[in-house]
Amino acid sequence: MFSHHCDKECQKKDRKTHQGRCTHWLLKDIAKKKHELQMLEADSNCSARDMAAKQEGLADHHKLVGKLLRCTMLLSNYLLAEENFRQSMKLHRKLVARAKRRGLLADEGIFVDNSIGTLMDLGQLFSQWYKLDQAMQACEDALEAMRDNMSVHGIAPLRQETLAEILTAKGETHNEQYERQGRGTDKSKCMDAQTLGEEALAIQRALRAQEDGLALDLTARSQPDHPLNPAHRQARTAEVLLEVSRTYMHLEKFDRARSTVQEALDLSILCFGKESEKAAGCHSLVANICNRRAIAIRKGMGQSSSCYSPGTRVLVEGLQSQPQYNGLTGVVLRLEDSRLCVRLDQDNMDLRVKLQNVSPLVATADERKKLLAQVQSLALEQIESSKEFLRLQVKVKGVKHVNTALAHYGLGLTLLDIYKPGQSQGRQAF
Repeated sequence: MFSHHCDKECQKKDRKTHQGRCTHWLLKDIAKKKHELQMLEADSNCSARDMAAKQEGLADHHKLVGKLLRCTMLLSNYLLAEENFRQSMKLHRKLVARAKRRGLLADEGIFVDNSIGTLMDLGQLFSQWYKLDQAMQACEDALEAMRDNMSVHGIAPLRQETLAEILTAKGETHNEQYERQGRGTDKSKCMDAQTLGEEALAIQRALRAQEDGLALDLTARSQPDHPLNPAHRQARTAEVLLEVSRTYMHLEKFDRARSTVQEALDLSILCFGKESEKAAGCHSLVANICNRRAIAIRKGMGQSSSCYSPGTRVLVEGLQSQPQYNGLTGVVLRLEDSRLCVRLDQDNMDLRVKLQNVSPLVATADERKKLLAQVQSLALEQIESSKEFLRLQVKVKGVKHVNTALAHYGLGLTLLDIYKPGQSQGRQAF
């Protein structure tokens, strides 16, 4: 792991081998490049191209230092990381302004792309820092800048890739905000995340569909990170699919979440193989979906016959002015002025109705038997997925890795839930 302070490592290794891998040398390089830039600015014979090259190199160093500091996951380094990201953006914006004055449209577009990339790095830092409002603002600024840049300089594959990344990051921030607010009945942030995630997914699938001569030449060895590289497209699409599945779970669209994770698993196996950490993560998500769905079913089975409590599932009936909503189901959000605000399962829209126009969905004895059978089936699927996750975790990370311990513990809890304490004891004692 990289850190800001690595004096012992720097004493062991010379600058050539250690350069670019720790902030100790990079901060020295930044100071040197700043001095060289000041010398160029004072030189009246300095060419604009030399000045731009020096500014671009300095911006890249600031960005790299910001990334290394962010990767330390230490709060004490985040303030300095933010400062370096902002310095990088400031330099890139100067380069954009200079390119505009000289009429270099291609250079201008590239510098804007670089500035947007740094802005996304800053947003990721804020997200790790739990400054979610600032992370959202960074995403919005990046999205606006990217759309403007695409309208002026063209919709190149790299820009489409970045646009999908921005949309996914913004949706992820919406999900983080919803989770930190306690996963309440207000799912408006989740619905925004769904719109953003599905748009990002459409872009990734469009990139995957571009099977032209260029894509055939982009081998994993020559350009593995190019957006038209088949393996890169599959990996990025899988990442977006997993974030979209997270949104579907929040919205309790469990079937869609399950199919989305399965698609991500298929792509992950193509890219990394069946015995990979990425595949293990997908199996873990399947187990989580099964668990969340079982909880939702048990909650529905246990609700009372009162239809006034928030969270109660109800059936809309008897509407005269809006009969198209009769027969639809939803969940009660709140009681306002003798009317219930109900969020319908269909399209997640809110509907205000009188108390006499809803009835609680209390399961009958036969329905409860079917629901119990469904819960048992979900528990078995959760156990199988957890076992596969645990098997792959042991294979990839080893027996003593912390993630393996957590996988053992999670499987133990699942076995306890279905009254198998004999099997759960060994899992929790790991």
